[in-house]
Amino acid sequence: MWRMNVSASGFHSIRVEGCTAANISSSNSSVSSICSNCHPNATCQKYLYSTQCVCNDGFIGDGYICSDYDECMNYWSNPCNIGTCVNTYGSYNCVCPNGFQMSNKTCADVNECLKSELNHCHPLANCTNAYGSYFCTCPTGYFGNGFDCEFDECSTGICGFGIECIKSNGSYSCMDPCINSTTLLQTWRSTSYYAYYYYYYYYGQCDSSLFGWYQFKGSGGVRMPEFCPSTYSCGTSSPMWLSGSHPQLADGIVNRTVCANWNGYCCYWSANVQIKACPGGYHVYKLSGTPACSLAYCTDPSTAMDMCSCGSDEECRYENGHFGCYCKANAGPSALANIRPVLTCSASSIVASFNKCHLQKFKLDSSSIHLNDSSCIGIPELNNTNIISVMSAPRQGLCGNLLLKNQTHVIYKNTIYISLDTNSSIGGEDVFTVTYSCSYPLDMQVSLETVLTLINGSVNVEIEGSGQLIASITLYEDSSYFAPYGGSEVLLTSKTVLYIGVFINGGDTDQFILVMTNCYATPSRNASDSKRYDIIKDSCPSKQDSSVSVYENGVSRKGRFSVQLFGYVQDSNIVFMHCELRICDQTTETCTPSCSGSRSVTRNTGGTVTTVLVGPIIRQVESVTETSTKSSTLTDNGISATLEHQTSVIILLAGLLFIILN
Repeated sequence: MWRMNVSASGFHSIRVEGCTAANISSSNSSVSSICSNCHPNATCQKYLYSTQCVCNDGFIGDGYICSDYDECMNYWSNPCNIGTCVNTYGSYNCVCPNGFQMSNKTCADVNECLKSELNHCHPLANCTNAYGSYFCTCPTGYFGNGFDCEFDECSTGICGFGIECIKSNGSYSCMDPCINSTTLLQTWRSTSYYAYYYYYYYYGQCDSSLFGWYQFKGSGGVRMPEFCPSTYSCGTSSPMWLSGSHPQLADGIVNRTVCANWNGYCCYWSANVQIKACPGGYHVYKLSGTPACSLAYCTDPSTAMDMCSCGSDEECRYENGHFGCYCKANAGPSALANIRPVLTCSASSIVASFNKCHLQKFKLDSSSIHLNDSSCIGIPELNNTNIISVMSAPRQGLCGNLLLKNQTHVIYKNTIYISLDTNSSIGGEDVFTVTYSCSYPLDMQVSLETVLTLINGSVNVEIEGSGQLIASITLYEDSSYFAPYGGSEVLLTSKTVLYIGVFINGGDTDQFILVMTNCYATPSRNASDSKRYDIIKDSCPSKQDSSVSVYENGVSRKGRFSVQLFGYVQDSNIVFMHCELRICDQTTETCTPSCSGSRSVTRNTGGTVTTVLVGPIIRQVESVTETSTKSSTLTDNGISATLEHQTSVIILLAGLLFIILN
């Protein structure tokens, strides 16, 4: 008779290979006999009163007969964890999935973040290990999925207050949600709108597909309620309301929380929205679907209103149950050929504005207005409901702009297209066209707009006051300062002379002067890099290199200098240009530096100092014969040459208020 006690958790099994009688004896001859009979894959174990053959790990049997034990046969005892177990004679192997490796006879997680060759994160990204994987995140101020990271212009507030900045790969765009929103004109959204319980329990409205900026209109209300509406109101099962107050005009774009009422819980679900107050007394909402269905956004019927803010060619009339602005009879010119837009040519924009009543008189469709590039369309002006404008920046190729250039001026030309309403015709082509042009005197700043991809840089700074200036730094090809570098990179040989221009915009042109206090190059973006090559020091040319020339500093709103950069910089293939700028008030201080020896003797009376950055600037590989026209890009320490994107330098000056147009 024999007995076996087993203690185990979960499923288990026992296999008895057989029983062999053993003559237990303490004599040495018996011990030797027993051990000699052990299986080759067994070990002779000697105990106090006995000797026994025991199969080695990976084998099973009575010690005299040992066979391979299949460690992989039972899925509940898989020694490989999440890997695939492969049995071998006397042992096993683990085939581990990606992200794991065999360690201590099982599959263990691999920390891909410990070695750069194990992960594909961007050099600037943060690598975070996960079980069987990893993920990458771009640092603050950068945009991307972690595998690709680029400078995020939107993080600098480049679009300005109350304007949404939309970042995409390689570019960004600015959008005012007050003039770029979708209208929701649905009376069932009203909190006073009820229907049958059973119907809306199963078929209630659901706003899960609403993503983007929206404006509520109609008799149901124009704003979301700031109170908890009843369940099954607003045409849905669970109505959504604003848990908080609406912003004012001065607040810009704000973040708020909306709640959904269900079964007496006013905030059973919640979601985040963005809201902006717009001129004209309405609000726009950035929605991101709903947490569940059936949930829908409500409107407060007490906010429904008929507003008339009509232009000089319009009158307020009650039609179709509502008040509105309608064109006066016989408003506008007497002939189609006399329709002309009001053209405004400024340093930052070209705007052509039409009176909608004038277009309507000749059955021209104001919603069809566009430029050569059909994506540049007419937009109603905020404060003039009867004015529609089409706008472009003075830049070659933008909105289909054509550039004409001579030695003194640049001229931007474009064509406006307006289609006729359906079933209308003026004979021949049913499209009315207007060709316009804007002429600009050519100078250092205007020439920047003639390049499609501009290489320049800037940075934000704030001081006391309420005024604003913009400072910029740009790289030019020659001493005319009419040919800024374009494309995706700047390549220079050791013999190339680089021309640098710095200038400020905005403010009182008779008061403020730009002073370049220190300009230098470093091998990194860090302005405090221990290795630096001084070009301008203490407002004067550096004596470290004879190629440095300063043409203009402290005498106007711009500064100009040049340097044979890679003839000066010998031990770095990539450099970044930094300039410390001071805005000098010439009404209270002396701005022009007086250079004596190697330093300026002009006393610095203070003022705001900020640093602008442009780069990288890359050394071009020169062939032995110096005839190769094909360049290559070098990198230092594995850092890729990625251009800094344009931002804005904002300088606030006490007692002044300027408007910046980017």
